Amino acid sequence: MKIIYVWFVCILLWGSTSGGTDFPAPDGKAAGVVSSTRIEAHLQPDGRIFLARPGETPFGSLSPVMQLSPDAEAEKLQLVANAATRQGIEQRWRDAGGRYELQLSLAVPDQPWVKITTAVKNLTAEAGRVRVVWQLVPTPELGTLTDYIAFRKKWLKEVPTIAGTFAGAVRESFNWTWGTDLFCCFAEEFGRENVYETDPITGAMVLTPRSGEEGILPLAAVGNERGGLVLSGNPRAGFLFGASTGGLSAGHIYYLPAEKEFVDGGFFDGDAEVTYDLYAGYPERFDWAYLWKQYYCRQNEWLRSGPEPVTLVTAEELPTPAQPAYAAAIEFAGVNNLGTGVLNMFNREEQLASVAQSGAIRAVQQAGYRVPLWTNIFMAPDLDGHGRHSDPALDYRNFRDSWIVDSAGKPLPNWDGFMCTPSPRYSFARFEFKRLTDWVLKYDLDGIFVDFYATSTGVDESRKYAHFPFYPLQVAMIEYTRLLSDWCVANGKMLILNCPHPSLMVWHLGNNFQGDTAGVTSRMALVEKFAAASAGRTHTLLGPLRNENAGSGEWLYGSINEIFNGNIPSPWRRLAGQPPEELAVIGWLFGRNRNLAEAVGTAELAGGDLDRKLWYAGRDGRSGFITLRNLTPNVVQETVKLAERVTLPPGNYRVILWDPVSPPVVLDSGDETVAQREYRLLIPPDRLKVLCFVETDTAAGWLESGRQPVPAFGKLAEPAKMPN
Repeated sequence: MKIIYVWFVCILLWGSTSGGTDFPAPDGKAAGVVSSTRIEAHLQPDGRIFLARPGETPFGSLSPVMQLSPDAEAEKLQLVANAATRQGIEQRWRDAGGRYELQLSLAVPDQPWVKITTAVKNLTAEAGRVRVVWQLVPTPELGTLTDYIAFRKKWLKEVPTIAGTFAGAVRESFNWTWGTDLFCCFAEEFGRENVYETDPITGAMVLTPRSGEEGILPLAAVGNERGGLVLSGNPRAGFLFGASTGGLSAGHIYYLPAEKEFVDGGFFDGDAEVTYDLYAGYPERFDWAYLWKQYYCRQNEWLRSGPEPVTLVTAEELPTPAQPAYAAAIEFAGVNNLGTGVLNMFNREEQLASVAQSGAIRAVQQAGYRVPLWTNIFMAPDLDGHGRHSDPALDYRNFRDSWIVDSAGKPLPNWDGFMCTPSPRYSFARFEFKRLTDWVLKYDLDGIFVDFYATSTGVDESRKYAHFPFYPLQVAMIEYTRLLSDWCVANGKMLILNCPHPSLMVWHLGNNFQGDTAGVTSRMALVEKFAAASAGRTHTLLGPLRNENAGSGEWLYGSINEIFNGNIPSPWRRLAGQPPEELAVIGWLFGRNRNLAEAVGTAELAGGDLDRKLWYAGRDGRSGFITLRNLTPNVVQETVKLAERVTLPPGNYRVILWDPVSPPVVLDSGDETVAQREYRLLIPPDRLKVLCFVETDTAAGWLESGRQPVPAFGKLAEPAKMPN
């Protein structure tokens, strides 16, 4: 990965430095100005585009850099068309060799950003590829940038600080990818060998991302006390983002077949037509939550389309008459979804038929539980290996046309078998789709549960898609998910999607999203929460998974405490085998926190400190919440006020301090002005507290459930410390 990082630092800083005197400035000879009430684009004769607030001095400059191969110098671009009209700006740039033409169309909506749509035309009859990096750098009036907002993660190991301050090093920078990796970086920059890693959560053998850091959202901002810059991209496309003290950048690789005049201006991703769009502007507020909601979500309102969202609390096993303690625990816990991973498409049909004929499925459905059928997006089992217990009809050898292979033509290993493309164009996906839909109808199941992977940004190099010399895995996955989503909507069934990558644009196609991530460990559940919340969906946390012998304390710290991030905790795995006294405590633990979990999980995330305290505006518009946690070994004091980020309408409210295991305490009551009052709280080490502002009538029910004592014969197990 080092070669990618070193190269990108160079690309980002071409034409700018960290010294204010060298930042670009307009020469005063504008070729035209395009404006709205919130932003202006000043076109220079040399092709540079300066952005400004209306009537003010420009704050930033936008210009392209082109590179034809990973080790090539930046091309000297020739400007061949440069015009500003009432509709926007149109530009055409060509490389010195006259091989490619970069096309830009810039529009100015009534927003604090401009929209840039780009394409590259092939001017020869030879195939090629070209990377274009758009640089958004500050003018002297804005100067060197000191602070950043960057939504990114490192595999399943780390979520770096989203909002922070540059360390002060000259030209300090970092970069990350969004979407299909070969839309971001040249293949040579990765190395040719596939790298596998055991998923630390599930134990599955999966391909790891080839880039060092990946995006959580395709948005970044940099700023200082004078102002700042914001750059975001179409989430359906792929970009290499960069942020530094010298500005922001976003690069994309265009692929041109051996066809003169061919234009790579986008593609169909299995659900919608994709164009290579960027949004460049200024932050009205330098606040991660504001930029997420008012910029990214507003630019992508289509994410909130699709089937009706459903809130689910999941447990794995269907209870039997021989498991009264387990049945009581999941009922008290508020579980409403069962059978995840148990009712399995990869088993022989007689196994599912046996469960159905026993009456177990009908019994739990009549008790109010939903029961979906589970599948895996990539895996075809190997019946000579770990998949020997699967149905022989699904053995990977039956689907040779669907194999995803390495350079030697060998199928790539995956979990209990090998990887097959999920594209419905090939036999594996068609077989799987028919089995899923047939069985859901035949056995009257409630929907389909699709298990994804935390990585999906690679490509299938054994086949081609559209004009690309590869088949993006994300396209294949979106094609299949779209097919399932349409079928579920038409047949009144729900679609649950587990752990899609944040850049995999299926977030509008499911009713519910779940993640078998280990709660606060590595903060991965936060990643999925952002993606689901952008689409107006809740995110159900399936956990904990760190400990085979997890007791009630592990459920507290690995699951319940994820209420902090607005996740819906679920007892899920390894529950049925717990002793009765533990089951009683776990059921009590989830049951007493059920109202709170759903209220926070369906609320709008309004911002705050992602490590210490977050604000939420209730879905009903008449409540607010502040979640607080302490990851330190010492008691900490926090002073908070709801009105800092959330307001309340007129009404009568109670202010309740909620603790996951201790009885709730009423701190205050009054009209909507309670939101204006400050509350000083002490947070013990490794603990979660939630300050709730709810109407008086609602508060009564919450207080009743929160004051139920721990079952007489149970005791909360001593947990391990809350992980950082």
